[in-house]
Amino acid sequence: MAEYFNRYGQNCFAEVEPPDLIYKQQWPFGNWARIIQRKWIVTHEDLGRGKALGWYDNDTIEPLHHLAFKRIERIQRLCCKDNATTYLEVSKFFIRSYCDEVFRLKPDMGVMLLRRDPLQNARSYINRDKDFTLDGVMPYFKKACFPINMQKLSKFQLYLWQWVEIELRYQRFIETHGIRRHYELKTEDLNNPAAIEEFFRFFDIELKGRIEVIAPRNTNLSQGRAYTTVTAQDSRAFMEFLEMIPGPIMDRVSYIKDYIPNNGQDGSEQKRAS
Repeated sequence: MAEYFNRYGQNCFAEVEPPDLIYKQQWPFGNWARIIQRKWIVTHEDLGRGKALGWYDNDTIEPLHHLAFKRIERIQRLCCKDNATTYLEVSKFFIRSYCDEVFRLKPDMGVMLLRRDPLQNARSYINRDKDFTLDGVMPYFKKACFPINMQKLSKFQLYLWQWVEIELRYQRFIETHGIRRHYELKTEDLNNPAAIEEFFRFFDIELKGRIEVIAPRNTNLSQGRAYTTVTAQDSRAFMEFLEMIPGPIMDRVSYIKDYIPNNGQDGSEQKRAS
């Protein structure tokens, strides 16, 4: 989405999970430098993860306010430099930690939910062997919208739980603050120029030319990994997870209520770059 925004939005500037590392990981000694930077310069908390997840859950407002204030100051500098009037941040951490404080500083903001296929999402993260506690909210958090006994969940189902939890947190954010400008897209919409144009129209953003499909960059394949493959076993785990969702929560997450795994029950597998 950020690439569409930068290429086709008039006076627009977008970033993915900022701020980025100063010294790139692929440069000489990049792995070592990355550790130093994440600890002291561009920390996990600067991204809105790590300890920031706990700040939000425990209503530790001061560091969250400082985090949001720094981000907005940075955005203003970048937009001034780039002569941009509209800024888009694509980040999974926004709704997990600093969303409320950003709203308090910028109550005229808009928000978009980019919804990924839940099974593709879970399988992709499992394949990448991510540290769930670093990036993800937990079922036992005080502010969890969908509290559940974590011992009931496999790691794959934990990512399915997080998918539902983020949907609920998005709804809570909109309802709590009365957000008027909010929009939803599915990742498959990124291959549909008409859907992208509708997004720009909704936010009154002028287009620079006719939109053409942009191939995704940050895929498993581009990082030397295999395609994300959703198996029949994953689908069975998904169906088991559905049984754990209480009726009132299921009613609030209509997408997953009506979702049917594409690989079905016949043991076939679905492959897609992600």
